[in-house]
Amino acid sequence: MIRKSSAAIFVVAMIATLVILPRLMPGVDTSGPVVGCSLQTDGGCHWDTGQGRYAAVLESGERAAEGVSHTLSLTGPDGEAPVLAILTGESMYMGEYPVPLSRKSAGQWQAEFVAPFCTEEGDMVWNISLYAGQQPLHDDSLRLWFKAP
Repeated sequence: MIRKSSAAIFVVAMIATLVILPRLMPGVDTSGPVVGCSLQTDGGCHWDTGQGRYAAVLESGERAAEGVSHTLSLTGPDGEAPVLAILTGESMYMGEYPVPLSRKSAGQWQAEFVAPFCTEEGDMVWNISLYAGQQPLHDDSLRLWFKAP
């Protein structure tokens, strides 16, 4: 009797570990495949939401002493909430950098920024998460990224 209950407890514990533990671990996404999109490619990135279609493009300027200047342009459904981009290093975690976008016209925003660069590696890969107020403009299945020299 004790063997059977111990075996049952062991099986339940293993199932719980395999199912629940990955969901609790930071950085592990079990929601499905992630689509990566380079903001620097021709045409940038496009995605659909319940509010409409968004498009984001990143243009890089010349390298200066403080780094390379970048211009992020976003088009999409017009809203009243301020738009914010959060830069997070992928090649090397260097913190999170908020970049507010300015409204240029209805449904168009833009920001100019210099991304910090890594002095130990070549190109630094950055992820960008976009928000309108507190609401994300894309879910975790879309990864927007760019390389900064």
